[in-house]
Amino acid sequence: MRRFNNNKMRAQRVLMKYTQEELASITNLSVFTISRIESGAAENLRLETLYSIAKALLLDPEDLLMEDSDEKGGEQN
Repeated sequence: MRRFNNNKMRAQRVLMKYTQEELASITNLSVFTISRIESGAAENLRLETLYSIAKALLLDPEDLLMEDSDEKGGEQN
């Protein structure tokens, strides 16, 4: 099963010098949602949310996914 890699999202956002507020504005998501996604508290992201975040961060949506066995820090709790 594949999971959203919240650590990759956070790292790319920081690399692009976006605040959570700026990313929220670009993606039309709330700051609360961005924060929950980055912290790993959000589960079952909608595909449109994944695509919106990937587009804003100039990534392929696949880049924001990982296998369950990959990178333990990115697992959702």
